[in-house]
Amino acid sequence: MKRPKVRMPSPAMVVALVALILALAGTAFAAAKIGTSSLQNSAVTTKKLKNRAVTAAKLAEGSVGAAKLAEGSVTTGKLAEGSVSAQKLAPGERSEGFVTSQASQLPLPAKASTAVASLTLPAGGTYIVDASVELGNNAATTDLVTCQLRENGAPLASGAANLAPLAVFSQEVSLTGASGGGTVTLACEPENAAQARNRVMTAVRVGSLSRQ
Repeated sequence: MKRPKVRMPSPAMVVALVALILALAGTAFAAAKIGTSSLQNSAVTTKKLKNRAVTAAKLAEGSVGAAKLAEGSVTTGKLAEGSVSAQKLAPGERSEGFVTSQASQLPLPAKASTAVASLTLPAGGTYIVDASVELGNNAATTDLVTCQLRENGAPLASGAANLAPLAVFSQEVSLTGASGGGTVTLACEPENAAQARNRVMTAVRVGSLSRQ
């Protein structure tokens, strides 16, 4: 019985098989060896990424900082509702409010500066401070009361009120100033004895302040 002849592959077939094996091996090598260190800086650009290809879950904690974002790249429309909370902002970037309000009556001795309201603000910030006080005369003579808004003793703003010669509350002084933090005080000094009530001071921390 004759054995069937075994045909040897042609040279062209051998070349094709070798090329296929090398191609498959090269793909496996690339999959295993190409990592982050193999990519040049800026090799993967925004245009090469599909929409929503990079999600929050794929980013390491703190991997995207302000220095890595182009100016204006993060707009309001790109932020999910409630994604930026006060806790995620640095203290200097938060809007914070401080207030003191006292309705009680406070005597103001003649020719003496008396603190009628005070707030202690964290240092190193920028605050807009509003203060107001209602003033009343003690006697049937006119009375000039001078009030001053101060930051750590230094004046920020001042105002005055001429009180009618009646023992009634007839005037209100309101002052506004910008503070960098510390102890902010509203103090009033009358020529003659007077009274103060409804003493209110509020301060709001802002990100920046433009002086003009």
